Amino acid sequence: MAGQAEKKLAKHADSTIVYYLYAIIGVNALYFIWKVLLNWSSMGKWNLMGLPLFLFVSNFTYKGINSSLQIGASYELYLDLYAVNITTQFLVTFTDYGWLLYLVVPGYGGWKILGLVKDYVFTPTSDELASDDPAVQCSALFSLSLVQFDMKLLSLIIYRWKEDSCIEVFNTSELSSFSFFHRGPMREHIKFHSRLIASRTPLGQRQSIDFDQNLGKCHAWNNPCGLCATALVDGEYPMRVAFTLCAEVIRMFAELMAGKYEDAPQDLALACPEIEALFQKFQNPAEADKLTKIEKDLEEVKGTVMQSMDDLLKRGESLDQLMQKSKDLSSTSVQFYRTAKKNNQCCKMY
Repeated sequence: MAGQAEKKLAKHADSTIVYYLYAIIGVNALYFIWKVLLNWSSMGKWNLMGLPLFLFVSNFTYKGINSSLQIGASYELYLDLYAVNITTQFLVTFTDYGWLLYLVVPGYGGWKILGLVKDYVFTPTSDELASDDPAVQCSALFSLSLVQFDMKLLSLIIYRWKEDSCIEVFNTSELSSFSFFHRGPMREHIKFHSRLIASRTPLGQRQSIDFDQNLGKCHAWNNPCGLCATALVDGEYPMRVAFTLCAEVIRMFAELMAGKYEDAPQDLALACPEIEALFQKFQNPAEADKLTKIEKDLEEVKGTVMQSMDDLLKRGESLDQLMQKSKDLSSTSVQFYRTAKKNNQCCKMY
């Protein structure tokens, strides 16, 4: 079994890395044809010095991504630098202002270094953890609890509910924990799953959908007023807190946005600072408990329907087919899902 897993990983690496190689070849071919052969007069001193830099960074990041794929490791840092380098080279082909994009590299490196320094300075040592000082012990336990109970509220979307054709009227999300280049596909997949779950939640009912491999949940509350709210959270986020948020935002939205959404024929992007602020406060479930005085035995949550994504699908339907038809997903996001699924990392976005 281990040998098969290694072969599968190697096959995936070989099929994936070729796209990065094609991008490097394509951008460099364009650069040489347009910049060097056809517009040599625009090749000043800085461009002549910059060409070896482009080639070196492309080679370095390509090898880093390839080796990471071969062993199944994360290659986020290599990918970020690769994307900045290849994009800068493409822009510099047509304008010297493209070099300005490279300024993000030292800024990004500085941010990472500061993060390492912060972790080194503020992470307790083993001696501190073993100390009898109550203040040190309390601080250490608090730091550990943050790691163990880092609950995430990823998105909150409100729909004007219509069976199989819900119309989005409000959307907010918190995706800062994900790589910048993954946030686009992530945001589209969240919209797709949330709309599907909202449309399959009967009027007046609550529904909690588990994603595969305990990777998260989507809680939906379809209020009889015709508004349905979905909250996408990780597996540790308390269900009662999520449903309280859904109920509260529906009440607020109905009051604050009356007359602005009822006849909407298509998705809207209504702004509601009050709901945005509430979304941020609910990032911390413990704080939400204090704010809303949530009772732990909340009666309304007891009737929630618990299902998986497979239970949500109708007879003969598949998630892949629905993705192909969805207006929420681009071809890039569909491919993102398929690649993750092939690598046995399906839906780890959640």
